[in-house]
Amino acid sequence: MKRQGGGKTELPLKPKADSLFTMKLICVFSCAFFLLMLKPIEASIVFKTVDTGQNICYGNLGPITCPSEGDNFYGQDAQYDSTVPYYTFNDDLTIVIDQNTGLMWERAHHSSKVDYNTAKGYCDNLTLGGYNGWRVPTIKELFSISDSRGATHKRFYIDTNYFDLEIPTEGELTGTHTYDMMGQTWTSTFRPDNNDMVYFYNFLDGHIKSNKVDGSAENFYRCVRGTFGVFENSFVNNGNGTITDRATGLLWQQTNGAKSTNSYQFTWKDALNYCDNLTLGGISKWRLPNVKELQSIVDYSNTNPAIDTNYFQINKTTGTSLFFWSSTTAGEHTEYADYVCFGPCSSVTGADIHGPGAQRSDPKYNDGTDYSAGIGDQNDLVQINNYVRCVFSNASTSDYDNALTEINNLYLRSVLYFGEKSGLVQIGTSSDTVYYIQWYANGTALIAWTDGYMYYYDGTNWYYANVNWKTAADYSRAETALNSLYNQNTSTYGTRSGSVLQISGNLGYYYVQKFKDGTSIVAWSDGFLYYFDGSTMTATGGYWK
Repeated sequence: MKRQGGGKTELPLKPKADSLFTMKLICVFSCAFFLLMLKPIEASIVFKTVDTGQNICYGNLGPITCPSEGDNFYGQDAQYDSTVPYYTFNDDLTIVIDQNTGLMWERAHHSSKVDYNTAKGYCDNLTLGGYNGWRVPTIKELFSISDSRGATHKRFYIDTNYFDLEIPTEGELTGTHTYDMMGQTWTSTFRPDNNDMVYFYNFLDGHIKSNKVDGSAENFYRCVRGTFGVFENSFVNNGNGTITDRATGLLWQQTNGAKSTNSYQFTWKDALNYCDNLTLGGISKWRLPNVKELQSIVDYSNTNPAIDTNYFQINKTTGTSLFFWSSTTAGEHTEYADYVCFGPCSSVTGADIHGPGAQRSDPKYNDGTDYSAGIGDQNDLVQINNYVRCVFSNASTSDYDNALTEINNLYLRSVLYFGEKSGLVQIGTSSDTVYYIQWYANGTALIAWTDGYMYYYDGTNWYYANVNWKTAADYSRAETALNSLYNQNTSTYGTRSGSVLQISGNLGYYYVQKFKDGTSIVAWSDGFLYYFDGSTMTATGGYWK
């Protein structure tokens, strides 16, 4: 890998773990410099592509045993984890706080559907849990809380342990729709090709489509508050056929995949296999993105293609639509897989009925069925052979924030040595792994690897910093979860006897908050939370990772 922007200093490869004990510890990390008050290093990752939750592997028709690398259907959604959903409640349990994005969500379900302006007026004037500043969410915000673990009659496309939702018992139905498909929820994102329509997400069938704002259409609504613009991309062209999104930490194939010359479309199985076998930019562990990752690079200000063409390129077969496969199987019909429209999301007549950036599902293979009339009451176009853009990442977006914190801590302790920062923390790849690096004006750098280890680079050699940023981050997250659990049950737990402790035990390290009556709540390193009454440990159902 090379330093970007200010020289081409070659960095040596990361030392193997068994050589760590032979590396020098340099005093720059143990010397304390408390001389300057500095702004924290600016964080460029705030856009969390939270995991879809899908944990079952599927073939063309239904569930299968998860395949091994190199086998057909390998690399699908269930086989790769991204940032784990991490929700907590406020004190009166009316607000769901997404700890990954910092957004606060209205927990309640509104049983009556309303038009867009009514929903907007409600959110704009809402005061809840002592907070105002609520609004209708954008499509990327709303899709961030979608959940693909199940389907209607099995599980809604939202985690009902935190969010309330019910199948409607009233409302106008059209065509093939039934009540258990009518979970459309308003967003504030207008279609770029039609300013009379905004997007919605359906929490009962898992699709993104659009509806009119003129009062003729009614949907559900759920308000949000928090930083606007959290879900904005920050692309970097790496000059090797790959694009890094510094907002999510994901590395993308710049140009969509090709089977051969002028052949760019794949069945779902072939799409999975293509990404599994791709080698690009020195990386060999590419995969087909899940539906949340794929939707993260949609540019909802562009029409055709609905992607930033300053960075991404599209090769297209004449007369086809830009439907891109995801690795996520559709919960309603497991013989279908989800795709995202990076152009018009049209019917068989060519009318763009759903909007660029909409999300639907297609059959995984051609079983001989005649789809010339499309599917559904809106006659959605069916292609079966869709486009592919592969993704790579072995690090969650929360990793960036945690690594950033420790890089900043090391920098602040040794600012006189490092000098001026030369830019934001960068994301790099080497030997199929990810690292985070902050360069300084004198040619030095601090590096945080995804295994947690941190190094100082003096321009020639690496030195181990004797710091593991993952351990530090774990304490912070466990502490937050334990405090949240305590605040929900203060009458049960009583008075705390001190701060959260990190303890090593026979079953691994854990974090514990003790109370004066001898009870405690415990956060184990596997992520599960327990209550200890002095003799018995009982699971709370909570999870901090």
